[in-house]
Amino acid sequence: MIYLAMLLVALAAGLWPGAIHHSQTHRAGAPLPTLQTLAVAQCCYFLLVWPIVIAARSDGGRGPLGAAAVAETIVLVVAAIPFYVAGAYFADATVVDLARTATAVCAGLPLAWAGSLWVATCRPGRPWVALSALALVFGGAVGCYVVREFLSGGAAGAARMAWQISPITFAWQAAQSQVQRWFAEPLWPMASWVLAAAMAGLASLALVHGRPHKSGDDK
Repeated sequence: MIYLAMLLVALAAGLWPGAIHHSQTHRAGAPLPTLQTLAVAQCCYFLLVWPIVIAARSDGGRGPLGAAAVAETIVLVVAAIPFYVAGAYFADATVVDLARTATAVCAGLPLAWAGSLWVATCRPGRPWVALSALALVFGGAVGCYVVREFLSGGAAGAARMAWQISPITFAWQAAQSQVQRWFAEPLWPMASWVLAAAMAGLASLALVHGRPHKSGDDK
């Protein structure tokens, strides 16, 4: 229900963007950012909300992250298709735009899986996972702003890298309408997310298997 509510709010935000922020660069009659707001909402859910859901399940004795939980994220992506269709209609987007947006969103799923594995198997590490997720979600926009405002010289390239490394801002950029490109670019941010997720997942598994197991006689 939280997921669907976030998608509905995101669609509304895309339909009335001026109610949130009046952009001086927005042209009258330009496509609405409905597809972009939906992509951002999905990324926020998978990176911030879904790990909390997994942590609650783990505390409730329903076990850590497994194949069923991973499959759940795929079901959630599929459940967003009606919202995507509506968002694409209002954004004047094409099938190519939809495919590119879905690629950008799904590229962040390994990070969500790795974060959920940590919160499910390592309770002391939960605050650090939460801080990392917040930095990942908001760090791109904040870093881009700081670089552009306070640095000079090669600030343009650094600001672009800060914008692209965050799944949220990357998805926003990838979900633009009328772009004739099937896959989100550049590829290096998505590759770095997969690599970081793999390293975090292996570290979590190593930590779990490295713990001393208490026997039934230990008290």
